[in-house]
Amino acid sequence: MNAFNSGDATMMFIVFDDGTSADTTLEAVENIRKISNEQCFMSGMSAIVADLKSITISETPIYVVNGGCTCCDSSLNHNGFLSYSCVFPSEHRNGG
Repeated sequence: MNAFNSGDATMMFIVFDDGTSADTTLEAVENIRKISNEQCFMSGMSAIVADLKSITISETPIYVVNGGCTCCDSSLNHNGFLSYSCVFPSEHRNGG
């Protein structure tokens, strides 16, 4: 089939047995990435889910530390948001 070949490039179509976000599917995506070189690009929902999972795992500690630091700030209320009194000076509150 020459439909999947173009010059020195080959396109492959992969169908997984399990669902898009199944652990076995995500493991298969990671295994494909390990055995392929940097010129191999994957697309599709399973590849996106694997990328999002990797990003989430790597960035979660940043948000946890950041959230812990901001809740110690006295200008924040118990929900971690700035209170309106900090954002709008008293002369500009309630249409005044």
